Amino acid sequence: ITAERLTPFRVFMIANPRDKFTGGEYESMKRYVDNGGSILLTLNEGGEGRQMTNVNEFLKLYGIQVNDGQSIRAPFDPASE
Repeated sequence: ITAERLTPFRVFMIANPRDKFTGGEYESMKRYVDNGGSILLTLNEGGEGRQMTNVNEFLKLYGIQVNDGQSIRAPFDPASE
């Protein structure tokens, strides 16, 4: 992940990372977000600990943390409204 590769895009999606990010990758992503880019990050159940990634190190720069628990939203039922 480099700043040059991210620059052309408005949104960068990271789906279930399975490797640790390097300091250089963090710096590139930070520069990308600071310059108006957006990052959409998803993790599978178990969060950072189970996926063996270090994504929270980056997210904490923005006051966000991924916990190891899970979040499940019940299906929307318009009849219940």
